[in-house]
Amino acid sequence: MARKPPTDPRVDTLAAECGVTPISFSSPIPPLTWCHYCGFLATSRDHIVPNSVGGVDAWWNLAPSCNQCNVAKADRQECSCLFCLRAMALWHLGFRRDGKTRAEKRRLKKLKELS
Repeated sequence: MARKPPTDPRVDTLAAECGVTPISFSSPIPPLTWCHYCGFLATSRDHIVPNSVGGVDAWWNLAPSCNQCNVAKADRQECSCLFCLRAMALWHLGFRRDGKTRAEKRRLKKLKELS
């Protein structure tokens, strides 16, 4: 798995292999983009690693989805394709909203308790 996030979505071979159209919040969803989960027309963006657990708004953590799949998925990790597994691996490596891994958070918590 990757040790750092991919930089250019246009040359991401993993996205192409998994059939994922790379998307971002800075541009509209391209026409005729299909839901990553059910194959219908995509009308929204879904965070693979949800915001509620520290998922980032980077293109490698976003999958095109229809509204129904996005709402049904909620805060769960549902897909096990390599594109989604890479997003999970990057999250575990510390690429998250606060930038801290679980081990760092535990260490900081223990330091606060001791002081």
